[in-house]
Amino acid sequence: MKKIVIFLFFVFPVSSGFCQKWITFDDSINLFRIQIDTTLPNNIWQIGQPQKTTFTSSRSIPNGIVTDLHNPYPVNNTSVFYLGTGGDNFDKEHFAALWFWYKIDCDTLNDFGKVEVTSDMGNTWWNQVHLGWDIFDSLGNYITGSGSGDTIVFTGKTKKWYQFYGQLPLSTTFIDSIIYRFTFHSDNIPDNRDGWIIDDINFGDVLSQVINKNPIYSIYPNPTRDFIIFKSDFHVTSFEIMNELGNKLYYIEKPENHFSINLTNFNPGIYYIRVRFDDGHVANEKIVKIK
Repeated sequence: MKKIVIFLFFVFPVSSGFCQKWITFDDSINLFRIQIDTTLPNNIWQIGQPQKTTFTSSRSIPNGIVTDLHNPYPVNNTSVFYLGTGGDNFDKEHFAALWFWYKIDCDTLNDFGKVEVTSDMGNTWWNQVHLGWDIFDSLGNYITGSGSGDTIVFTGKTKKWYQFYGQLPLSTTFIDSIIYRFTFHSDNIPDNRDGWIIDDINFGDVLSQVINKNPIYSIYPNPTRDFIIFKSDFHVTSFEIMNELGNKLYYIEKPENHFSINLTNFNPGIYYIRVRFDDGHVANEKIVKIK
């Protein structure tokens, strides 16, 4: 019965094409998608303005979701909240994508957070760190990812905001809902630490670019407020960003096949990306920078 009560909240309309949404916790837009599991005793997840020793503010002022807005996390605690998203139907390879910013302040390994995901309404859960994921710092520098062999991500202490990106491959006929489960665990040793804070959650279905036998690549998030991430299975000769007038604003030769670009200084608007691959293929994409 508990599973039915939880997932009845996550029924969404389905649409085709690219789907991406934001949760800032500062307004009611999409906040209905967040459900704190009140069936758990002593669940300490709270939405609001943090006033703690380390967590003195959220990333986008004033609110975030925090393991208690005021107090250190207690011992022997398990706290959970769910994020429910809608599904889309593509005719090509695609995946469910999740971005969010976070700080962690807890006893390394003994206390930790984890993110799990389900595509069948909770019958099967996968730990996100066993799927594709990456972490970037506040400047867009790559920290670690699924290719590093790391398994526990949300533990220890981060001094600055980190951005987590995870993905779940989906079939071309997938039209159901994706649900993410965020869990924080503590052991029986009091540490007087702040726990876990999360803000600016972004999610959606992302379409991988597959054109005949041409290179496979992805550029995300789109739209974006700050960074974009580029991934490719093929070697890149050059990567450039232009404005609507065709003026070149960013250019790099022979970059890595996996990198991020900081767009915080770009004005809101539409920008164009041109990627040249060493097999001669040229890809053109459009991205949107929002406030």
